[in-house]
Formats: sequence, C-alpha cells, structure tokens
Amino acid sequence: AGDFKDQNKTHVEEALLAGLLPVRRAKDGSWRFVSDQTTYTRDSNFVYNSIQAVYVADIISLTAAERMENAFIGKSIADVGAAVLLSEFETIMADMMRLKLIAASIDAPFGYKNVSIVLSGGVAVVNAEIKLAGALYFIPISFKVSPAQQSA
Repeated sequence: AGDFKDQNKTHVEEALLAGLLPVRRAKDGSWRFVSDQTTYTRDSNFVYNSIQAVYVADIISLTAAERMENAFIGKSIADVGAAVLLSEFETIMADMMRLKLIAASIDAPFGYKNVSIVLSGGVAVVNAEIKLAGALYFIPISFKVSPAQQSA
C-alpha cells in the first residue's frame, strides 16, 4: 500500500507483531531483516525460529548427504566399513568448520558430537549432533554504575 516506513519504529514493531519479517535500510544503504526470528511466538525451537539457522542446517545436511552418496553409493560393504564412512564424515565436518557453518562448542570442540554410523544390509545410517555457527543476534551490555570515590 506504500504506507509502511522502514524507519518508523512503530511500523516495524506492528509488522513484527503481525508475523511479518520486515526489512530496514541500514546507515550504509544496505537492506537488512529487522529480525531473523520466525516462530518465537509459537515455539522455542532453535533451528526453526531462525531463517538463517534453517538455511545453514539445510546446507550442512544436503552437502553431507551428497558427499557421502558420491563417495560410497555402489561400493561394496566388503570394501567400505563404518570406520571408512566415519572418516569421510569427519572430513566433511572439518570442511563445514572451515567454511564457518559449524563452530566449536564447550561440549563439541570440532563442531559436532555423538556421531554414530550403522551399516545394515545396503543402508548406512549416519547420525550426529552439529553445532551451528550462525550470526550474532543480540549483544546485551550490562553496566554496574557506582559513584567515584576518592580519599587522601
């Protein structure tokens, strides 16, 4: 309708409350989403409440699946065991860390943990927990203010 003003805080807040993802022109002239959050009002899911997290998680899972398939589909289980699959998975995750899609965490220094690979018949099932390396959303700063004191 042409009545939305991206610099008007009330308009932006109303758009957010209405479930929209408004953009605002930054001081450098670029456009940025005001909020990356999508579902906070409905759930607290870390991935699905962030456009960025969904995108990064999709890139990682699709890349890992494609690379594992390209490396092993059609190979004999006699030649490719779970340890070989694990080695390839570790290589893929090292690339994801280098690309800054995953990051080290207190509980996962390589950006992933709890990897399990099960070979059963012609199926290899890979499970792992990854640590997404998304952008910073908030930087709350807290100060304790106290009076200056002096003595001589």
